[in-house]
Amino acid sequence: MSIIKLLPPEVISQIAAGEIIERPASIVKELVENSIDAQSKRIDIEIEQGGHDLIRVVDDGCGIYPEQLQLALTSHATSKLKSSEDLFRISTLGFRGEALGSIASVSKFLLQSCPPDLDQGAEILCEGGLLHPTKPWNGSPGTRIEIKHLFYNTPVRRKFLKAPPAETAQITETITKMILSSFRNNLDKCEVHWSYKNNGKQVLQASQGASLKEMISIFFGKDITNDLLYIESNHRDFKIKGYIGSPNLDKSSAKSQYLFINGRWFRDRTISHAIQEGFRGHMMTGRFPIAFLYFDSDLEKVDVNIHPTKAEVRFRDPGAIHHLVFNAVRNVLLDKNKGAVFQLQDEPPFTRKNPIDIGLPEFTITIPQKINPPEPWTLESRPSPASSLPFNYKNKPSEQSEPENLSSSESSTQAPNYTYSENPQASTIVPVLFNDENFKVLQVYNSYIVIETDEGVLIIDQHALHERILYEQLKTKLSSGPVPAQKLLIPETIELAAFQSELVLSRQEELQQLGFEIRGFGGNTILVESYPALLGRKSPKALFNKVIEQLFAKDEIPSKDAFFHHILSLTACHSAVRSGDTLNETEMHLLAKMRHLSKSHYHCPHGRPTSLLISKNDLENQFGRT
Repeated sequence: MSIIKLLPPEVISQIAAGEIIERPASIVKELVENSIDAQSKRIDIEIEQGGHDLIRVVDDGCGIYPEQLQLALTSHATSKLKSSEDLFRISTLGFRGEALGSIASVSKFLLQSCPPDLDQGAEILCEGGLLHPTKPWNGSPGTRIEIKHLFYNTPVRRKFLKAPPAETAQITETITKMILSSFRNNLDKCEVHWSYKNNGKQVLQASQGASLKEMISIFFGKDITNDLLYIESNHRDFKIKGYIGSPNLDKSSAKSQYLFINGRWFRDRTISHAIQEGFRGHMMTGRFPIAFLYFDSDLEKVDVNIHPTKAEVRFRDPGAIHHLVFNAVRNVLLDKNKGAVFQLQDEPPFTRKNPIDIGLPEFTITIPQKINPPEPWTLESRPSPASSLPFNYKNKPSEQSEPENLSSSESSTQAPNYTYSENPQASTIVPVLFNDENFKVLQVYNSYIVIETDEGVLIIDQHALHERILYEQLKTKLSSGPVPAQKLLIPETIELAAFQSELVLSRQEELQQLGFEIRGFGGNTILVESYPALLGRKSPKALFNKVIEQLFAKDEIPSKDAFFHHILSLTACHSAVRSGDTLNETEMHLLAKMRHLSKSHYHCPHGRPTSLLISKNDLENQFGRT
């Protein structure tokens, strides 16, 4: 029978560290919260290698007295609580007294501090939970904490850390939340000077006096700032103020909703649901609005002592807070009458030199004499109402035509990429799925193609099938080398959120293989210098923004294979014929014949079925013929 015994203090500290320190961003959050609680007016943050090697936080707050330094690194030692009653009226960001001791137990931890009323402060070093004697320190008033070699004494935990770019992105997002949280009392004036450096490079800097809108512009770009709606509402127990994005600023997830209560960032499903319901009817289903909302509440009406990370809260009256948010959002949208605005894409600022062959098999298509060939629509030209499918076909398999140099004015009038033959005897038809070349075909709802086959009635989703075909072609191109790229005469500038730029730049190599050549342009701005030539007239900026959404759909950047799948499927989706596009009989025949070009033509890259077969036997059963 095993014997129960008390765990050693260092093991207890490391267990506590596992609950509090999920990753380097958790450490930054805990340290910055302490700096804010210390009434600091300046906070400087510096990291190296995504926090793996160094995290340094320096402030000018109230400091710690020399005789209390050792106590500050002891578990459950805090100056923010005095009795159990204080747990129900927490006004500070930190209160558990676990963070410093837990961090010191899994790193090389240096704490230096000097209160403003002393001429000399003190420092203490802790290595993996082992405390060294206190020494004098002649630094400026405030506190300086330096953490090196995180998890050096717990290598298993260190192996679970993500790559430096991914950890840097998380730290940057955490700092963004902390800076935004400092606008609790006044949305027009920041009360703290912030500085954030990564590997010696200045990433963010926010001066005292900057407004919330100015900070949103720095973090997320001017496009978002210019389309924000001010929101303010009061309840007997709660007050709410801040900004929501207009319906034009929709996102693929709710991660762009920043919520703060009593100066603390938090996440809450009730409020997120209320925001979503407020936008119902103003935004497409499956898309999410942007929000920066600040709540003020009586301390007894909200419980923040739920989870060690303090990221969740519990409201005494969740129904009231849901009602407040829903009405506030709904009233602002109705008052401003902000509906979604359809914006025509600008012409891409480049001149295409060569038409691109996407590598489809070559054969001739026989067209009845009474049908006139439609006007061409290739991946290099913009579609017209009565245009043909963007497929690249040639009529002579033995010939390899050389691409011609075309200017931007010539590319819109180039010859069709497929050839029509009115003589059936001279044509070479490749049967794919249907024995009869003149099979019956019908388009319904401008979205589905209905075909009579020997097995039954086949219903094809025109967009899903074409998307799968293009996806396979792009994948084939990628497997044989980088996707052909077209240089932009005028590079596109794209402003990203502060936490996104590092991750995007870390994927330059993969993006270049896909035809996107990018580079940093200072701050959070990215320059897109080349563009996948297969996409023709699609807007580089619009598509690249869709790629960014895919990258940040999850908490971490996807693997290389998943990354390519996301972007290739996105590219195919935005290049394929749309649901609602009218197709003529020739185009419908052509799309049906192309099913063989996909190895898995039964589903699109997103998993939706491309076709549905209603068997002849089922039809006869339904009509009582069998």
